[in-house]
Amino acid sequence: MSWFIKTILGVRINADKLGEVKFKFEPQFIDELTFAEGNYETVKGNIYVKWEKKGNIVDVIINKAQCIELLYEGMPLPDGESRFSVTL
Repeated sequence: MSWFIKTILGVRINADKLGEVKFKFEPQFIDELTFAEGNYETVKGNIYVKWEKKGNIVDVIINKAQCIELLYEGMPLPDGESRFSVTL
């Protein structure tokens, strides 16, 4: 997994004790960047992330395959597309 995927897009592997692979969304919103977009292809399908900063608000779009578990702040995101905003 590349630095861009882990750090800028914020898609990280979160393997549990039983070896089941899950993913976490934990981006680093770097001051110099106002926008990021990309895909991470897993064996279970694709995770697409797009975020855009507008002042101290970051608008986020995530689209993921049904069989992928992706957590944000400890809660699983729903299958398909999710849209939400983050206050910095």
